[in-house]
Amino acid sequence: MIHLSSTNIYGTQRELVDEEYSLLELQPQSPYAETKLKEERFLQTLGVSEDLRFIICRFGTICRASPGMRFHTAINKFIV
Repeated sequence: MIHLSSTNIYGTQRELVDEEYSLLELQPQSPYAETKLKEERFLQTLGVSEDLRFIICRFGTICRASPGMRFHTAINKFIV
């Protein structure tokens, strides 16, 4: 399974984060980000209990990187 997640789950961080960041260190700051994090945790549970193979892609923007990227606004592009 390929799961599309979001960098929104990181919240506001002072340090550089990557995919190896512990789930305990994540700080989602919106219902959207909390839902994405719950989805990831659910997949990890299924990975153990049902032997589900999956990959999680945490995208930060809709199209590409930009100089003034604001990770928390990606969802706004979908609802405007």
